[in-house]
Amino acid sequence: MDETNDQEPDALAQLAHEFPRVFKGVQPSGSYLSRGWVALVRELVREIDALVGDEHDFRILQLKEKFGTLRFYFQVDGRKTINADLFLPDGTKRIQIPPHDVDELFVKLRERVARAEAESALICERCGAPGVLQRSGWWKVRCAPAWTAAPTRWA
Repeated sequence: MDETNDQEPDALAQLAHEFPRVFKGVQPSGSYLSRGWVALVRELVREIDALVGDEHDFRILQLKEKFGTLRFYFQVDGRKTINADLFLPDGTKRIQIPPHDVDELFVKLRERVARAEAESALICERCGAPGVLQRSGWWKVRCAPAWTAAPTRWA
């Protein structure tokens, strides 16, 4: 198995089926989901579905891993945040520019997404157990057993 590929191929299709209002029946282009994060994203999408209901036009623009953690880009009622991740010597810095017409719903959604993205740094992408963000080589979140079993693969 490719140690950098933790994708769960059918997860997004299943989530799109479970939450048609959020996914609009389709998987977002360029998106993928690591198998260890399926439960985290399912809970996030469940909460988003409850928040937006039928009254708002919510769309997932992209869902992926970047710098070892979850990235979940969305728009609601045509409004979205512009995101940029910078790779710096001492880590990464995320820059977010919100739309000019932010309302309470947008703030709630952004806070909930930010919480899930932060939680992903503590969940092994492979199995969903508690994990640690490994910043050597290809950045990945791994649980202790996965990391100690074959450390040279990620170094």
